[in-house]
Amino acid sequence: MSSLTLLGLYLNSLTGSIPKSFGQLSRLTAWSMRQNYLTGSLPVELRNLTSLQLARLYENSLSGSIPIKFGHLKSLQQFEARNNNFSEMIPTKLSNCSAFGLLRLQGNQLSEGIPPQLGRLHFLAELHLE
Repeated sequence: MSSLTLLGLYLNSLTGSIPKSFGQLSRLTAWSMRQNYLTGSLPVELRNLTSLQLARLYENSLSGSIPIKFGHLKSLQQFEARNNNFSEMIPTKLSNCSAFGLLRLQGNQLSEGIPPQLGRLHFLAELHLE
């Protein structure tokens, strides 16, 4: 699966955690595992998805913090992780994702508000944190 560019596993009643091995899908550009029953935290290994442009993980039961290493995903344009159980603060390193146009994190237990560093995201058109 090393040449996989699109992975759509949404609305499949998937359970358990996201495998660390997903971090080996280095050519992945679009990934959706939305509306399943996924639990656990996001594996740090996902930082290796340097071609990733779109990630839709919303409406699961993912928890923990959003990995600081997500700041390495400079191609990421859309990240939708609303309606999960993420906690702690939004990593300031997300400001390194200069291609961000859409960031949806509402419906989580995030703390400490909006990091001022996100003001550096010149292409950010939508930010949802309600």
